[in-house]
Amino acid sequence: MKIISWNVNGLRSICKKNFKEWFKKSGADILCLQEIKIQKDQLQKLCFDDTNHLSYFNFGKRKGYAGVAIFAKEKPKSVKQIIGLKRFDDEGRILILEYPQFVLINLYLSHGGRGKEDLGYKLEVYDYLLNFLKKQKNTNIILIGDFNIAHTELDLARPRDNLKNTIFTVEERKKLDDLEKLGFIDTFRCFNGDGGNYTWWPYFANARARNLGWRIDYCFVSNPMAKDLKAAFILKNVPGSDHCPIFCSFDVFSLELLIKLGILDLPLQEREEKMINFWVGVLKRSQITDMFMTPRWRQSKGSGIEYQVAQEKGMTIHDLEAE
Repeated sequence: MKIISWNVNGLRSICKKNFKEWFKKSGADILCLQEIKIQKDQLQKLCFDDTNHLSYFNFGKRKGYAGVAIFAKEKPKSVKQIIGLKRFDDEGRILILEYPQFVLINLYLSHGGRGKEDLGYKLEVYDYLLNFLKKQKNTNIILIGDFNIAHTELDLARPRDNLKNTIFTVEERKKLDDLEKLGFIDTFRCFNGDGGNYTWWPYFANARARNLGWRIDYCFVSNPMAKDLKAAFILKNVPGSDHCPIFCSFDVFSLELLIKLGILDLPLQEREEKMINFWVGVLKRSQITDMFMTPRWRQSKGSGIEYQVAQEKGMTIHDLEAE
């Protein structure tokens, strides 16, 4: 499953810059957008009917401000647009899609204001979200979007010059520390521990060309979801916004297969056991038995086996599901 997240800084604006063509070529199963700055009555002119994705929006009440969207190939069990914090909910800054395999939360957190006029509000939202997430123990969660915080000195080009500036204050950075203490994992840092990797650049001073940026867009996953993580990186060369997209992929069984096996509504543990038994049968029929002895098999307990089999046999996932 491939997920891309992007603060587009205006959906109407990005659609004038070959966004639809890029989206089709991206191969994303799920696309999360932030700061869409659009209302429902303005969508018709943009028409996304040809993307083979279902679309979900949280427009917010204030025109031309904030808003988030998700385009997904598979229909979720439920969609939520509010968390119970009035100003945050009114601004359209969150979408929560619940699937049988995981919960996807698309976020656009407040900047806080150059003069820190909204910093208190920003920190309040983080506290509220952290309390919400604390109650979701043992849940597969993908938390993705624009967090408007550079977590460490590796996450911005000039940390010393910005120690007291919004997005890099001690108070803000501590909120991401607290998120990690809840067991959430920064997926990008699982694969890249270097500085110089940014997702947002100010428009002035030719900052993007000089790579004077900030990494403020993240994909965090809860600890139970981490076992399914395959890749995470930054699409720094995609133009069109002051942000660039981020990418992550997971080994997640498709809804189509869960329905086919009649296990969609089973408890998670029982569902995973039946999935493992299913792929054991596929492996035996495929005469690929040595894979059970690999460290990846023992660690994942079957997670992503379909991808491994496909790679070994030169097959596609659809071929395997037809087995």
